[in-house]
Amino acid sequence: MKLSVFYDHIREAAGQNNQSLEEICTLVKSYGIDAVEMDAACYAPQEEMIKELLDKAGLQVSCMYGFFDFGHEDSEEVKDQQIHSFLAMAHRAGASRVLVIPGFLNEQEMDSASIEYQECVRA
Repeated sequence: MKLSVFYDHIREAAGQNNQSLEEICTLVKSYGIDAVEMDAACYAPQEEMIKELLDKAGLQVSCMYGFFDFGHEDSEEVKDQQIHSFLAMAHRAGASRVLVIPGFLNEQEMDSASIEYQECVRA
């Protein structure tokens, strides 16, 4: 069995314990945890730094997850660019799995019988 932890929890632990990310990653690895679950929005702006940090600690990205709001995005071109960018980044990170989290419905879209709901589902 492979154990993993959310990278956000590593960052939180570092802040709460006044320790570096490197120290917490080393501690996590010493507990038998081999991988992290990574938020794409967190990874993107610090891709090289995080990759280097995880590699140094012997951790890998198990899954990269991202939040998408395709139900409200009209442009197929924008949707394609977003998902291709996400998948390319997950590949560079070495993630063997991805999780696409769809956007949230607004109040009018909560009724499954409504036209708005059907449009979001179709999109």
